[in-house]
Amino acid sequence: MSAYELCKNALVKAATGEKREIEYLRKADGSPKYLSEIYSENVFTLKMMAKALPKPIFSSFLKQQRGRQNLDKMTADSIAHTVCVWAMDRRVMHYTHWFQPQTGATAEKHDMFLSLLSSFTPGGEEVTPIDQFSGSQLLQSEPDASSFPSHRMHTTFECELSSMSILYILLVFISYNGDALDKKTGLLQSNEVLLCTVVELVNLLELDAHVEHVYTTLGTEQEFFLVDCMMYALQPDLKIMGCMLVGQLPPWHQQLEDHYFGHIPSCMMYMISELELECLCLGIPIKTHHNEV
Repeated sequence: MSAYELCKNALVKAATGEKREIEYLRKADGSPKYLSEIYSENVFTLKMMAKALPKPIFSSFLKQQRGRQNLDKMTADSIAHTVCVWAMDRRVMHYTHWFQPQTGATAEKHDMFLSLLSSFTPGGEEVTPIDQFSGSQLLQSEPDASSFPSHRMHTTFECELSSMSILYILLVFISYNGDALDKKTGLLQSNEVLLCTVVELVNLLELDAHVEHVYTTLGTEQEFFLVDCMMYALQPDLKIMGCMLVGQLPPWHQQLEDHYFGHIPSCMMYMISELELECLCLGIPIKTHHNEV
Protein backbone atom coordinates (compact mmCIF):
# COMPACT_ATOMS: atom_id res chain seq x y z
CA MET A 1 0.00 0.00 0.00
CA SER A 2 1.39 3.37 -1.03
CA ALA A 3 1.95 6.29 1.31
CA TYR A 4 -0.90 8.15 -0.40
CA GLU A 5 -3.33 5.30 0.28
CA LEU A 6 -2.21 5.05 3.91
CA CYS A 7 -2.76 8.77 4.39
CA LYS A 8 -6.15 8.61 2.66
CA ASN A 9 -7.31 5.69 4.79
CA ALA A 10 -6.16 7.48 7.94
CA LEU A 11 -8.13 10.61 7.00
CA VAL A 12 -11.25 8.59 6.19
CA LYS A 13 -11.05 6.67 9.47
CA ALA A 14 -10.49 9.89 11.41
CA ALA A 15 -13.59 11.43 9.83
CA THR A 16 -15.89 8.40 10.04
CA GLY A 17 -14.49 6.56 13.05
CA GLU A 18 -16.43 5.62 16.15
CA LYS A 19 -17.27 8.42 18.54
CA ARG A 20 -15.78 8.39 22.00
CA GLU A 21 -18.21 7.60 24.78
CA ILE A 22 -18.04 9.98 27.75
CA GLU A 23 -19.51 8.56 30.94
CA TYR A 24 -20.46 11.35 33.32
CA LEU A 25 -20.46 10.65 37.03
CA ARG A 26 -23.86 9.88 38.51
CA LYS A 27 -25.48 9.85 41.92
CA ALA A 28 -26.76 6.74 43.68
CA ASP A 29 -30.21 7.23 42.15
CA GLY A 30 -28.77 7.35 38.63
CA SER A 31 -29.16 11.09 38.06
CA PRO A 32 -26.08 13.00 36.82
CA LYS A 33 -23.97 14.91 39.31
CA TYR A 34 -23.75 18.68 39.16
CA LEU A 35 -20.41 20.31 38.36
CA SER A 36 -20.09 21.59 41.93
CA GLU A 37 -20.41 18.00 43.17
CA ILE A 38 -17.77 16.70 40.76
CA TYR A 39 -15.26 19.47 41.46
CA SER A 40 -12.28 18.23 43.54
CA GLU A 41 -13.90 14.83 44.01
CA ASN A 42 -10.48 13.13 43.76
CA VAL A 43 -8.60 15.71 45.82
CA PHE A 44 -7.80 15.36 49.53
CA THR A 45 -8.86 18.84 50.63
CA LEU A 46 -8.52 20.77 53.88
CA LYS A 47 -12.21 20.19 54.57
CA MET A 48 -11.68 16.42 54.42
CA MET A 49 -8.64 16.74 56.64
CA ALA A 50 -10.54 18.84 59.19
CA LYS A 51 -13.29 16.19 59.42
CA ALA A 52 -10.91 13.24 59.71
CA LEU A 53 -8.21 14.63 62.04
CA PRO A 54 -8.53 15.51 65.74
CA LYS A 55 -8.79 19.26 66.25
CA PRO A 56 -5.38 19.67 67.98
CA ILE A 57 -3.65 17.80 65.12
CA PHE A 58 -5.42 19.83 62.46
CA SER A 59 -4.65 23.09 64.29
CA SER A 60 -0.98 22.11 64.46
CA PHE A 61 -0.97 21.41 60.72
CA LEU A 62 -2.47 24.83 59.93
CA LYS A 63 0.27 26.54 61.97
CA GLN A 64 2.89 24.54 60.09
CA GLN A 65 1.31 25.42 56.76
CA ARG A 66 1.52 29.13 57.61
CA GLY A 67 5.18 28.76 58.55
CA ARG A 68 4.71 29.35 62.27
CA GLN A 69 6.09 26.00 63.46
CA ASN A 70 7.71 22.84 62.17
CA LEU A 71 5.66 19.75 61.37
CA ASP A 72 6.20 17.25 64.18
CA LYS A 73 6.18 13.47 63.71
CA MET A 74 2.83 12.90 65.42
CA THR A 75 1.04 15.35 63.11
CA ALA A 76 2.76 13.93 60.03
CA ASP A 77 1.86 10.33 60.95
CA SER A 78 -1.76 11.30 61.64
CA ILE A 79 -2.10 13.05 58.29
CA ALA A 80 -0.43 10.15 56.48
CA HIS A 81 -2.80 7.65 58.06
CA THR A 82 -5.82 9.77 57.13
CA VAL A 83 -4.60 10.12 53.54
CA CYS A 84 -3.96 6.38 53.32
CA VAL A 85 -7.45 5.48 54.53
CA TRP A 86 -9.03 8.04 52.20
CA ALA A 87 -7.10 6.67 49.21
CA MET A 88 -7.72 2.98 49.92
CA ASP A 89 -11.45 3.65 50.37
CA ARG A 90 -11.30 4.72 46.72
CA ARG A 91 -9.58 1.46 45.71
CA VAL A 92 -6.16 3.07 45.37
CA MET A 93 -3.28 0.63 45.85
CA HIS A 94 -0.18 2.75 45.14
CA TYR A 95 1.19 6.19 45.92
CA THR A 96 3.79 8.21 44.09
CA HIS A 97 5.85 11.35 44.70
CA TRP A 98 5.32 13.30 41.49
CA PHE A 99 7.69 16.06 40.38
CA GLN A 100 8.91 17.86 37.27
CA PRO A 101 12.69 17.61 36.76
CA GLN A 102 14.44 19.84 34.24
CA THR A 103 14.22 17.18 31.54
CA GLY A 104 11.04 18.39 29.86
CA ALA A 105 9.00 15.52 31.32
CA THR A 106 7.51 14.41 34.63
CA ALA A 107 8.88 11.79 37.00
CA GLU A 108 7.24 9.36 39.39
CA LYS A 109 7.85 6.02 41.16
CA HIS A 110 4.95 3.93 42.43
CA ASP A 111 5.02 2.23 45.84
CA MET A 112 2.31 0.07 47.37
CA PHE A 113 0.63 0.81 50.69
CA LEU A 114 1.05 -2.85 51.64
CA SER A 115 3.90 -3.82 53.98
CA LEU A 116 4.90 -7.24 55.27
CA LEU A 117 5.69 -7.72 58.97
CA SER A 118 7.77 -10.79 59.75
CA SER A 119 7.71 -12.46 63.15
CA PHE A 120 9.57 -15.57 64.24
CA THR A 121 7.94 -18.20 66.41
CA PRO A 122 9.02 -21.70 67.47
CA GLY A 123 6.94 -22.98 64.59
CA GLY A 124 8.81 -20.83 62.04
CA GLU A 125 8.46 -17.45 60.39
CA GLU A 126 5.05 -15.81 60.13
CA VAL A 127 4.39 -12.99 57.67
CA THR A 128 1.57 -10.55 58.46
CA PRO A 129 0.36 -8.12 55.77
CA ILE A 130 -0.45 -4.60 57.02
CA ASP A 131 -1.56 -1.39 55.36
CA GLN A 132 1.07 1.19 56.22
CA PHE A 133 1.82 4.76 55.19
CA SER A 134 3.95 6.78 57.60
CA GLY A 135 4.54 10.49 57.92
CA SER A 136 8.11 10.14 56.68
CA GLN A 137 6.84 8.42 53.53
CA LEU A 138 4.37 11.23 53.00
CA LEU A 139 6.78 14.11 53.50
CA GLN A 140 9.90 12.91 51.72
CA SER A 141 10.91 10.35 49.14
CA GLU A 142 14.42 9.19 48.36
CA PRO A 143 14.30 6.88 45.33
CA ASP A 144 17.20 5.80 43.17
CA ALA A 145 17.78 9.07 41.30
CA SER A 146 21.01 8.03 39.60
CA SER A 147 19.59 8.87 36.16
CA PHE A 148 19.04 12.51 37.15
CA PRO A 149 22.00 14.92 37.01
CA SER A 150 21.76 15.80 40.71
CA HIS A 151 21.70 12.60 42.79
CA ARG A 152 19.80 14.58 45.39
CA MET A 153 16.78 14.02 47.58
CA HIS A 154 13.15 14.80 46.84
CA THR A 155 11.31 17.01 49.31
CA THR A 156 7.53 17.03 49.47
CA PHE A 157 5.62 20.28 48.96
CA GLU A 158 2.05 19.10 49.46
CA CYS A 159 -0.17 16.05 49.13
CA GLU A 160 -3.52 16.73 47.59
CA LEU A 161 -3.96 15.08 44.21
CA SER A 162 -5.32 11.63 43.53
CA SER A 163 -6.28 9.69 40.44
CA MET A 164 -8.60 6.70 40.43
CA SER A 165 -5.74 4.21 40.82
CA ILE A 166 -2.70 6.08 42.23
CA LEU A 167 -2.33 8.62 45.02
CA TYR A 168 -0.24 11.49 43.67
CA ILE A 169 1.82 13.47 46.19
CA LEU A 170 3.04 16.75 44.71
CA LEU A 171 6.60 17.67 45.60
CA VAL A 172 9.62 19.72 44.65
CA PHE A 173 13.02 18.44 43.58
CA ILE A 174 15.96 20.27 45.18
CA SER A 175 19.62 19.70 45.95
CA TYR A 176 21.17 19.30 49.39
CA ASN A 177 22.04 23.00 49.23
CA GLY A 178 18.48 24.00 48.37
CA ASP A 179 19.14 24.68 44.69
CA ALA A 180 16.13 24.25 42.41
CA LEU A 181 16.41 21.18 40.21
CA ASP A 182 12.86 21.19 38.90
CA LYS A 183 10.40 23.63 37.35
CA LYS A 184 8.11 24.04 40.35
CA THR A 185 10.67 25.27 42.90
CA GLY A 186 11.58 28.32 40.83
CA LEU A 187 7.90 29.14 40.37
CA LEU A 188 7.26 28.96 44.13
CA GLN A 189 10.32 31.07 44.92
CA SER A 190 9.41 33.78 42.41
CA ASN A 191 5.81 33.77 43.63
CA GLU A 192 7.00 34.24 47.23
CA VAL A 193 9.18 37.22 46.23
CA LEU A 194 6.26 38.76 44.35
CA LEU A 195 3.89 38.32 47.30
CA CYS A 196 6.33 39.90 49.75
CA THR A 197 6.77 42.89 47.43
CA VAL A 198 3.00 43.31 47.03
CA VAL A 199 2.52 43.21 50.82
CA GLU A 200 5.08 46.00 51.25
CA LEU A 201 3.45 48.04 48.51
CA VAL A 202 -0.06 47.68 49.93
CA ASN A 203 1.09 48.69 53.43
CA LEU A 204 2.83 51.75 51.97
CA LEU A 205 -0.29 52.80 50.06
CA GLU A 206 -2.66 52.07 52.94
CA LEU A 207 -1.00 52.84 56.27
CA ASP A 208 -3.87 51.32 58.25
CA ALA A 209 -4.16 48.18 56.12
CA HIS A 210 -1.82 45.94 58.19
CA VAL A 211 -1.73 43.35 55.38
CA GLU A 212 0.37 40.28 56.17
CA HIS A 213 -0.31 38.10 53.16
CA VAL A 214 -1.80 38.29 49.67
CA TYR A 215 -2.98 35.53 47.34
CA THR A 216 -2.55 35.14 43.61
CA THR A 217 -5.75 34.38 41.71
CA LEU A 218 -4.48 34.58 38.13
CA GLY A 219 -5.56 31.62 36.03
CA THR A 220 -3.59 29.86 33.33
CA GLU A 221 -4.13 29.64 29.59
CA GLN A 222 -3.08 26.56 27.68
CA GLU A 223 -3.01 26.24 23.90
CA PHE A 224 -2.55 22.86 22.27
CA PHE A 225 -2.78 21.13 18.90
CA LEU A 226 -4.67 17.90 18.36
CA VAL A 227 -3.37 15.29 15.91
CA ASP A 228 -5.41 12.22 15.03
CA CYS A 229 -3.74 9.01 16.20
CA MET A 230 -3.89 7.49 12.70
CA MET A 231 -2.12 10.49 11.19
CA TYR A 232 0.32 10.52 14.08
CA ALA A 233 1.27 6.90 13.37
CA LEU A 234 2.22 7.85 9.80
CA GLN A 235 4.71 10.52 10.92
CA PRO A 236 7.95 9.04 12.37
CA ASP A 237 9.40 12.55 12.78
CA LEU A 238 6.41 13.60 14.89
CA LYS A 239 6.70 10.51 17.09
CA ILE A 240 10.46 10.80 17.59
CA MET A 241 11.09 14.56 17.59
CA GLY A 242 7.71 15.86 18.70
CA CYS A 243 7.50 18.16 15.65
CA MET A 244 7.09 17.92 11.88
CA LEU A 245 10.34 17.78 9.93
CA VAL A 246 8.99 16.45 6.63
CA GLY A 247 6.05 17.95 4.77
CA GLN A 248 4.71 21.31 3.66
CA LEU A 249 2.32 23.96 4.86
CA PRO A 250 -1.35 23.51 3.92
CA PRO A 251 -2.60 25.76 1.11
CA TRP A 252 -4.93 27.53 3.53
CA HIS A 253 -4.17 27.87 7.23
CA GLN A 254 -3.88 31.07 9.28
CA GLN A 255 -3.94 33.87 6.73
CA LEU A 256 -7.54 34.97 7.28
CA GLU A 257 -7.92 33.77 10.89
CA ASP A 258 -11.51 32.88 10.01
CA HIS A 259 -11.57 29.84 12.32
CA TYR A 260 -10.77 31.94 15.41
CA PHE A 261 -13.73 31.42 17.80
CA GLY A 262 -15.15 29.18 15.10
CA HIS A 263 -17.02 25.89 15.34
CA ILE A 264 -15.09 23.17 17.20
CA PRO A 265 -15.19 19.81 15.37
CA SER A 266 -17.14 17.09 17.16
CA CYS A 267 -14.15 14.75 17.45
CA MET A 268 -12.26 17.46 19.32
CA MET A 269 -15.24 18.22 21.54
CA TYR A 270 -15.36 14.59 22.68
CA MET A 271 -11.70 14.77 23.65
CA ILE A 272 -12.12 18.13 25.43
CA SER A 273 -15.22 16.89 27.28
CA GLU A 274 -13.31 13.89 28.59
CA LEU A 275 -10.41 16.14 29.61
CA GLU A 276 -12.76 18.58 31.35
CA LEU A 277 -14.36 15.80 33.37
CA GLU A 278 -11.00 14.51 34.60
CA CYS A 279 -9.77 18.02 35.40
CA LEU A 280 -12.90 18.86 37.38
CA CYS A 281 -12.43 15.74 39.51
CA LEU A 282 -8.86 16.91 40.20
CA GLY A 283 -9.89 20.44 41.14
CA ILE A 284 -8.71 22.03 37.88
CA PRO A 285 -11.45 24.23 36.39
CA ILE A 286 -11.51 24.67 32.63
CA LYS A 287 -13.67 27.74 32.32
CA THR A 288 -13.48 28.42 28.58
CA HIS A 289 -12.43 26.64 25.41
CA HIS A 290 -12.42 27.94 21.84
CA ASN A 291 -10.65 27.65 18.50
CA GLU A 292 -7.41 29.59 18.23
CA VAL A 293 -5.71 31.14 15.21
